[in-house]
Amino acid sequence: MSTGRIRWLYDELPGLVRSGVLDAPAAESLRRHYGPVPETTARRMLGALFGVLGALLVGAGIVLLLGHNWDELSRTARAGLSFGLLLSAQGLAGWAFWRRRDVLAWYEGASVFLGMAIAATIALIAQTYQIGGDLESFLLTWTVLLLPVPYLLRSRAAAALYWICVTWRLAGGSWYGPVDEQAGIYLLLVGLIAPFTVWLCLAHRDEVRTALILWTASICLVIAGFNVLPRITIGLWLPISVGFFGSLYVLGLLRHHGDDLARVALWRRPLQAIGASGLAVILVVFSFAEVWREAAHEGGGEDRIIVFVTAGVVGLVLIALSSLRGMTLWREGQRHRALLALAPLLVTGAWAVGFYPGTSGWLMLVVNGFGLAVGLSAAYAGFRGGSLGTANCGLLLVITLVAARFFDEDWSFVVRGVAFILLGAAFLVTNLWMLKRRKEVHA
Repeated sequence: MSTGRIRWLYDELPGLVRSGVLDAPAAESLRRHYGPVPETTARRMLGALFGVLGALLVGAGIVLLLGHNWDELSRTARAGLSFGLLLSAQGLAGWAFWRRRDVLAWYEGASVFLGMAIAATIALIAQTYQIGGDLESFLLTWTVLLLPVPYLLRSRAAAALYWICVTWRLAGGSWYGPVDEQAGIYLLLVGLIAPFTVWLCLAHRDEVRTALILWTASICLVIAGFNVLPRITIGLWLPISVGFFGSLYVLGLLRHHGDDLARVALWRRPLQAIGASGLAVILVVFSFAEVWREAAHEGGGEDRIIVFVTAGVVGLVLIALSSLRGMTLWREGQRHRALLALAPLLVTGAWAVGFYPGTSGWLMLVVNGFGLAVGLSAAYAGFRGGSLGTANCGLLLVITLVAARFFDEDWSFVVRGVAFILLGAAFLVTNLWMLKRRKEVHA
């Protein structure tokens, strides 16, 4: 049983004993069977964070010391120092993995130090022997040499560093080549680290470090999408974007399938959080008629058939994944989650209709109505389930959509002011009522 479920069971045992469902000896037997809950990860994660930070500072300090008299050294001495730094980092990482694996600060810090040593060695050797290149080629070489580190040392920090470097290369690239070539290289590099990321999700799903890796990977994919999608022709960026966020959302739900999400902190659900946030932003942005008239079908300069077909297939797959899961959630009675998962299907349908002139006003009404349905259903589900976070997210979406209409319509400042006061009061009253209800339940 996972650590989170063991902790939940131990929290429930006193209430089960008081209600007579279990007697005290049975509860004690359960505690002996599952053993003590592992030490809280907060202290270990803080130690790992400081270990990584310390490794970065030490690596930067060593590079600065080497650079102080670098010009006065011979090429042989420079190469020896460069490879000596790399070998020392490898030895430290190996020692930390075999001897200090139970101390996160040691082997995560050593792994990051090894990753930085690889980058420093590449840069120093290139400078010593006057090897030409740009930032794009440097980052490509670094990521290829960095790839074995997370697999060999099982380092989450090194995996996060790899994700950042790969995305940095895409976002900071020159973009002289075609979009499909740049996106293909990025997907290839991401595919190399994907098995490690999936393994973490399956084997260590409740670890804090797994959530941090998923946060890093999700944010990197969003950044990559913002760099690639605007270059795709005839506005295909919208169906792909909404399908991507919908897929992230349903994958996040599937990752915690069977868990009581009210007991799982939102920061432990990065896929669900980023997916839901992206869908909510899209619903708010496309609640304006002007956006449908001007932005929905804009595209970049790529007009080759291979780009169009590939982008269309990817968008359809992502939308289908989100929609199929949304239908399943609807049958299971999870209306608010089902509506959000079905948002890609609705937005894509509206995007297709938007090619006909004069439809922007109707599309605005449809998106507004659907967004209000999502927000109200989430607020209602939060009220019923006692989830303050779900209720607040639903209310926030409703308030944002209503507030957006006051900026979109010709209302007086008095009407807008009164409306904002009423919305704010409803928000505060709802939160106070929910908090009072929680106290009564736990009393």
